Amino acid sequence: MDLTVEKSGNLEGAVKAPPSKSYTHRAVIIAALAEGVSEIRDPLIAEDTLSSLNACRAFGVRVDEGDAWTVHGSGGELETPDDVIYLGNSGTTLRLMTSVAGLAENYTVLTGDESLRKRPMQPLLDALRPLGVEALSSRMNGLPPIIVRGGLRGGSTSIRGDVSSQFISSILIAAPLTDGVELMVEGDFISRPYVDMTVDVMERFSVPVDYSEGIFRVEPAVYRGLDYTVEGDYSSASYLAGAVAAAGGDVLIENLFRDSRQGDRIILDI
Repeated sequence: MDLTVEKSGNLEGAVKAPPSKSYTHRAVIIAALAEGVSEIRDPLIAEDTLSSLNACRAFGVRVDEGDAWTVHGSGGELETPDDVIYLGNSGTTLRLMTSVAGLAENYTVLTGDESLRKRPMQPLLDALRPLGVEALSSRMNGLPPIIVRGGLRGGSTSIRGDVSSQFISSILIAAPLTDGVELMVEGDFISRPYVDMTVDVMERFSVPVDYSEGIFRVEPAVYRGLDYTVEGDYSSASYLAGAVAAAGGDVLIENLFRDSRQGDRIILDI
């Protein structure tokens, strides 16, 4: 089949950037840990983000779905899940919820599809141990299913910065609901913008995070429910921005925050 591509004229109009998946995950999980009710507006509806929503429900958190997600926060008082929590293929949910599971009493089992069961988790499991959490791989190979025994109390721990940034985000999200956490990031700190996004959401929900000289410090605090709008995804919007730059024109891309912590925001500076 022959395909002919012809140059178009200038692009004009307005479009709304798709919601950020990373921010949706973080917002619904932190809202589930907050005191009070939160409205998560414009969440990304996708299999991965629904895995996070349903994982929160498994811990007894009520979430009403509609144009917005209404999350009735637990105040950090999570129920022990009735069953194994199946997360599909959402590695983000698996990693973020592993530390959160340490806030619930008794045992939580996190698993997913065949692909998810190949995701390495050992660095996070090791980092949680000094904080009072017994977390292990059911097959003792560092891979899911992951078994977490509650008891997250806080303290000091460390983790390499050149593994998944989601391990760092996981510990930070649960940290304010403990006696306080000091987390040292060892070596190169890759994917820093994703941790910055985590800190951004934590601070929006009224929890301050200190970072200096490679160490995160989170004091005991309470997440406060609020109305939260998920910002647009710069990565998705970059394709349209590139097309406009190449073809010329004037297109308004809505729902992109100028002060965003997203690493892909750099596309605007190119």
